[in-house]
Amino acid sequence: CEDVCYTPSWDCINDACVDPQDGSGIYSSLADCEDVCYTPSWKCINNACVDPQDGSGIYSSLADCEDVCYTPSWNCINDACVDPQDGSGQYSSLADCEDLCYTPSWNCVNDACVDPQDGSGQYSSLADCEDVCYTPSWDCINDACVDPQDGSGIYSNLADCEDVCYTPSWECVNDACVDPQDGSGQYSNILDCKDVCYPTSWNCINDACVDPQDGSGSYTTLADCENICTTTAIQSIFKQTDKKVKRIVNTLGQEIKYQSNTPIFIQYEDGTVEKVIFIE
Repeated sequence: CEDVCYTPSWDCINDACVDPQDGSGIYSSLADCEDVCYTPSWKCINNACVDPQDGSGIYSSLADCEDVCYTPSWNCINDACVDPQDGSGQYSSLADCEDLCYTPSWNCVNDACVDPQDGSGQYSSLADCEDVCYTPSWDCINDACVDPQDGSGIYSNLADCEDVCYTPSWECVNDACVDPQDGSGQYSNILDCKDVCYPTSWNCINDACVDPQDGSGSYTTLADCENICTTTAIQSIFKQTDKKVKRIVNTLGQEIKYQSNTPIFIQYEDGTVEKVIFIE
C-alpha cells in the first residue's frame, strides 16, 4: 500500500523533475517543477538574448549570447569605422559611416582643389592645395611680369606678358631712335634720343660750317662744307678783288682749309701770293 499510497511530489534532479514517490518532493505539481528545472540557455531574438526556459537555447551563458546578439552599428574613431558591438554606434550602416569617416585631403583637379573623400588626396590641407593649384597667369607690375598665383593674371603665358611689360627706352641705331622693347635702351624718352641721334650734316652759315643737329644740313661731311664755306669766306673778305683763290697754305707750306689768328698764305690762280692773318 505504501508503494502507491503517497501524495505525488517532485524534485529537480539533473535538470529533470523526479517524483521521490514518498511525498517528500519540493514541488507539489509537475508544472511548478518544470518551470524552474532546466539548464539555463539563451537564444538571440530580435537582437536580444532570451532564455527559452526549457534548456533549448543556443548559448549556454548570457555572456556568450550578448557577444553576438546586438544590432550592428558603427562609430568613426581615428578615421576608421568601428562597431562597438553593443548597438550604441552612431551609424546604422557601414556605408553611412564610411561616407563621412576619413581624413580630409585634397587633389588638384583641373586647377581646382577637390576632396576625394577617402583620405587619399595629395594635400593634407586645403591651403596647401590652393598654394599650387591654379592656372599660371601674369600681370605687368612695375615693368615686371608677376604671377598672382591665383589664376587672375591678365596674360595667360609669360611670353605675352613680356612682349608688352617693359619701360619704353630708345637706342640710336643707324641714325634712328629704336625701342629695343626690353627696357635696355640708353635713352628713357624719345626726345633725349632724337637730340643726339641724327645723320651728321652741315650748313654754311655766316662763312662757318654749322651742324643743324637734325640731319637737314646741305653737306654730309665737314670737309665738303669747309671746301665751300672757307673759300666763300675768304672770297667775301677779298670781294673787292677779282682774283680767284687757288689754295691756302700755312707757314710750313701745308695746304689748309682756313685758320684764324695765325699767318696763312693765299695763292691765287694768277700766280700771286698774299700773306694774311684773320683775327677772330
